[in-house]
Amino acid sequence: MVDFECVCSSVVCINMPAAPASPSITASKPARMRFSASGFALAAVAAKNLTGANVQVTVMPGGSATMTPAINAPTGEGFQGEATICRFFARQRPDLGLYGNGSVEQSCDVDGLLDLVSAWELSGSDASALAKYIDQRLTYRTFLVGDELTIADLVAWSFFSRNSGKAGSLPHFSRWMKFIGMQPCASEATKEFREATKTAASKADAKKQDSGRYDGVVDESMRGKVVTRFPPEPSGYLHIGHAKAALLNHFYAREFDGKLIIRFDDTNPAKEKDEFVENILKDLATLGIKSDVPITYTSDYFDLILELGEKMIREGKAYVDDTPVEQMREMRDAGTPCARRELPADDHLNLWKEMIKGSPEGKKCCVRAKIDIEHKNKAMRDPTIFRVVLSPAHHRTGTKYKCYPLYDFACPIVDSLEGVTTAMRTNEYRDRNVQYWWMQEALGMRKVDIQDYSRLNFIHTVLSKRKLTWFVQEGLVDGWNDPRFPTVQGIIRRGLTVESLRDFISKQGFSRSTNMMEWDKIWALNKQKIDPVAHRHWAISNDRTPVPVTLTDGPKDCQNKFVALHKKNPDAGVRIQAFHNQILMESRDFDVISVGEEITLMNIGNVIVDSIEKNAEGAVTGAKAHLNLSGDFKKTKTKVHYLCPCKQNEFVQLELVDFGHLITKRKIEEEDNFEDYVNRDSKKSTFAMGDGALRTVKQGEIIQLERKGFYRVDKAYVRAETPMVLFSIPTGKKE
Repeated sequence: MVDFECVCSSVVCINMPAAPASPSITASKPARMRFSASGFALAAVAAKNLTGANVQVTVMPGGSATMTPAINAPTGEGFQGEATICRFFARQRPDLGLYGNGSVEQSCDVDGLLDLVSAWELSGSDASALAKYIDQRLTYRTFLVGDELTIADLVAWSFFSRNSGKAGSLPHFSRWMKFIGMQPCASEATKEFREATKTAASKADAKKQDSGRYDGVVDESMRGKVVTRFPPEPSGYLHIGHAKAALLNHFYAREFDGKLIIRFDDTNPAKEKDEFVENILKDLATLGIKSDVPITYTSDYFDLILELGEKMIREGKAYVDDTPVEQMREMRDAGTPCARRELPADDHLNLWKEMIKGSPEGKKCCVRAKIDIEHKNKAMRDPTIFRVVLSPAHHRTGTKYKCYPLYDFACPIVDSLEGVTTAMRTNEYRDRNVQYWWMQEALGMRKVDIQDYSRLNFIHTVLSKRKLTWFVQEGLVDGWNDPRFPTVQGIIRRGLTVESLRDFISKQGFSRSTNMMEWDKIWALNKQKIDPVAHRHWAISNDRTPVPVTLTDGPKDCQNKFVALHKKNPDAGVRIQAFHNQILMESRDFDVISVGEEITLMNIGNVIVDSIEKNAEGAVTGAKAHLNLSGDFKKTKTKVHYLCPCKQNEFVQLELVDFGHLITKRKIEEEDNFEDYVNRDSKKSTFAMGDGALRTVKQGEIIQLERKGFYRVDKAYVRAETPMVLFSIPTGKKE
């Protein structure tokens, strides 16, 4: 039989070197400790908790149980192995007695046990033999060494926690395991283990779901060098399609330790306003997107872009054309060159000067890139790169410029100048990618990589800013933030959470498959987010007269009780619910309730319906019931909510607003006139009475009116005579 006491002592006394001075970890800069979720070092975390060390713990998802725990001190020194980490912590705080009473004998005993457990784990030997030794050692002891908790207890306890079920029935061992697990430092470590395991599993699932999301998008050699940009035109509010573009650029830059540039493409003064700039920035902030450099504008580069335009004309790479617009369009389509295309550069420069001045002659002209008028890709058939715009004045530069570059010319220039490495564009631009690169090559500029992704398309929806502007101008919506609009402000006002929108876009990734998406998918995802946290309230509809019900043996005086705002989420808190012998119920509930039936009053218990009163038209006007609180609510088929007309808990008037699609046709085709498919009856309101606790609900909060649905508070309670306004939130469930 092996003498374990002898083994422990000999191992320690022979192998243990003089303890070096451990680097301090009480400074403001934390040490870093890491291990796998399946090999969670409970003892190391418990020792960290006990010593109060400043340590940042990282759990590596997907790591194996054999992954060696490690810690790096702020000085850069590193240690590996759970026992070594515990020694590290114990030597930081000798006052805690984690090496025993300070005697050489107890210190050697502690180290001997640490080495024994470590060797046992490395060997993979049967844990039951070690457990028997521990059991024998604890016959007359509470702790493994001395009379106080030491790191020997913590390391052994951690080892057996990872190897549970292998110890057999050992009374002293079992008592000790339970006792050590109850120590505050150990119980807190166990709690951290559970949370870390859950988090690691979530990360692993997310990684699995996201696998392939960036396949072919990034070259790993570019990590830390990636620069993306989001260049919105300030001609409207951001819609969900823009949100996808912004978030993909944001995700990509963050994923690969790069930078994101926010740049306003303000090259068309006829459509742009400061209002749109302000609201785009507001929406980006809502989405959690921030530029890593100061916000830029294409108009910051107008002088340089004009110089480059003139350079192109001088070099014969561009020319001025005065062909009328419609004729030019027909000639481009036919691949026919205009009369001025081959004239000398000086002739073009003279007209270029007129364009710069904005003269009547210059106003008739545009500048076209001289590429290939017969190119099979029509985007390469001498595209227009400059035109004259005299009014309105530019929102930033005023009337300084008369000649403005088009996006197709300005964008590749500014992308190259600002150091963009990857330009992300929807695949509707794919035919123009070669044009983008031609501009950079013609100007001798750095080439920027392009990454295509699919454009978002939703059924019953238009995303064209021109069409959305029409709705606003026609007064068919309340503005750009109308909850029927696909704008970021609109869908968030409708009740979509930012988290849901970000998750939805993240799951789309860089797919190039273009299809029509159902709104149900994003709303179903949203429900998953709001259901666990939305506070529960009650309301009785007024569309049919509520039914007064007398509970013949109910309380004559109004009684208030606290009920959970969310039965599955205790952190939500409670609200006051009144109960009285006079209550109001939904009229439609009596469509299925009969005399003699036992029903359940939610949060109270069962009642038996004694009588139902109806008027000459057959409408229910009242009912009587008596309590049967001992009844089993599981056996009732009808469970109803109610309100009590108690003075101290007065009802709140509610306007419940439901919305339909603005477009009646599932998909608007290119040849369709979308105005023919406008739903002019897409907003409906009903009224209701809500419980008194709704007075405290704030604007923007999402709640559930039980048995009705989820709602976002658009107008909070102000006064009794003014109804709160609640917007119905779709849940993805098909009607």
